[in-house]
Amino acid sequence: MLGLRKHKVLVQSAGIYTLANFLNAAIPFLLLPFLTNHLSPADYGIVAMFQVLMQFTTPFVGMNSTSAITRQYYDRDKIDFRQYVSDSFFITMVTGIFITLLFVAFKSPLSAVTQFPENWLFVVVIYCLAQNIGLIVLSLWQVQYKPVPYGLFRIGRTILDISFSVGLILWVGMRWEGMVIGQTTATLLQAALALFFLLKGKWLRKGINKEYIKDALKFGVPLIPHVIGAIIITYSDRLFITNMVSIAETGLYSVGYNVGMIVYLVQNSFNQAWVPWFYEKLKGDRHSDKLNIVKFTYLYYLAMGLLVAVVTLGTPWFFTTFLGQNFQNAMQYVFWIALGFGFNGMYKMVVNYIFYLKKTYIISIMTVVTAVINILLNYFFIRSMGAIGAAKATAVSFFIEFVVVWIISSRLYKMPWLMQKAK
Repeated sequence: MLGLRKHKVLVQSAGIYTLANFLNAAIPFLLLPFLTNHLSPADYGIVAMFQVLMQFTTPFVGMNSTSAITRQYYDRDKIDFRQYVSDSFFITMVTGIFITLLFVAFKSPLSAVTQFPENWLFVVVIYCLAQNIGLIVLSLWQVQYKPVPYGLFRIGRTILDISFSVGLILWVGMRWEGMVIGQTTATLLQAALALFFLLKGKWLRKGINKEYIKDALKFGVPLIPHVIGAIIITYSDRLFITNMVSIAETGLYSVGYNVGMIVYLVQNSFNQAWVPWFYEKLKGDRHSDKLNIVKFTYLYYLAMGLLVAVVTLGTPWFFTTFLGQNFQNAMQYVFWIALGFGFNGMYKMVVNYIFYLKKTYIISIMTVVTAVINILLNYFFIRSMGAIGAAKATAVSFFIEFVVVWIISSRLYKMPWLMQKAK
């Protein structure tokens, strides 16, 4: 009966995470008609650079300590977990100050490389610092099986973001500044609410524990190359297409990429619900649980294959019904992108063993290797096949990463992959 209840919690959590992620993805998409009539391409470029700076800065603010919180929760009977969370918050604040000083010292070259206004660079650090404070609360809700407040928290920020951005652009007359201020203000309000929850729950302490700080850094710092590598994988294909084919083809590719990302939204949402349940079962160290995990993993692989098929088969209807005639050629990219994210979903099922063992340096090495493979494949595939080569490079890269990590994780953590029963 307990097993059924746990499975029910898993399914319900996955459903709520999926709904929250889809709403977060859909709301900005529905806003595009408004933004494209009030912002110029140059405005969009500055906003895009803000996003790029934010993505590259976020891993260094907090040093991925929220991932350490998620893992350490399952050893909470051995440590003072509230103190661990408090020390992770301390890491976030200290690294935020340090990154701010770096931005001040290198503001001119940063602005020159990104074309983001020099006097606005400080906003990037404020945004990243506020976002990491919110992530601490979100990670606590995730491991505590609280998907409803998790979803409301995320959707609430998106609604605030859109409300502020539209208001500043429409009624105040701002352009790209309205988007940047709107996003940052919404994130600051979320951080204030997160701080309230942390204080109310007595998660913050006055003192620090040096051992906990070392542990969090030991877990989180090796993940930085992993995060940066993932960002490179995400953006390199479009850079290659722009320089080797055309900017117009990059636009088509982006549309196909966004449709194929439906697979990513589903598998990433499921993984958020899966990780707490999965860690809990591994901690129990029962062969019956391990056997059930393996069976479920194989079913999940089948589900990923079916999801890729559904997205691919539904693509022609979606394109002809909702997208303009000028974007119909983007249809060719959807299958390969969906397939790539299918392999990425399978990868997440096996990489979690390495996270559980706290061997995060292995994950970073694999992500960097995958990023290098992706860059090489992009160049040679696009050169020989055109822009479709970028989509194929994505699928092949994710497949290689999935297979190699499965082999590594199976050696590091023994599981009954051949479905053998306990002796």
